[in-house]
Amino acid sequence: MKVYRVEEIENNTVRMTHVIEALAPFQAAVKAIGREVRLRKDEASWIRVTETLTRAKQTRDGGVFEYSVGSYPAHG
Repeated sequence: MKVYRVEEIENNTVRMTHVIEALAPFQAAVKAIGREVRLRKDEASWIRVTETLTRAKQTRDGGVFEYSVGSYPAHG
């Protein structure tokens, strides 16, 4: 599993940050917020997921992914 930094953003302000282990960035977003996600368009509230090297060394050297909150609670 990879380690991701998941940031919940509202109006360009980070409201909450999570460190999540997951197989893929979208799975990290779902684990962090407990809801389905979709690719971001231009929503004011969105989720930024950044790949990190390790849990201890949370650098932002990896890929960055942007999602918005889906309309239904997460399945599973």
